[in-house]
Amino acid sequence: MAEEDTAIFEDAVGKFFDEHAPESVAATWRRNHVVDHRLQLFGGYGFKNEYPIARMYRDSRVQRIHGGANEIMKLLIARTL
Repeated sequence: MAEEDTAIFEDAVGKFFDEHAPESVAATWRRNHVVDHRLQLFGGYGFKNEYPIARMYRDSRVQRIHGGANEIMKLLIARTL
C-alpha cells in the first residue's frame, strides 16, 4: 500500500511542477528584471542597507535559487515539450 501511495504522490508532484514551472520561471525573471532596473535608479545607494531597494535586490537574487532553481525549472519545461 505504501508503494502505491508513493507512486500517486510522485505523479501528483510531477504534474504540479510540469504545469507551474513556466509561470515560476517567468515570474522570477520579471521580478529580477524590474528590481535590477529600479536598482539602477538608486545607483550606489541601492546597495546600502538603509534603503528598501537593497533588501528587494537581495530577495530577488535569492529567489532564483529558493523554491527550485530556475535551471531545474527550465529542464522540467523542456521535458514537457
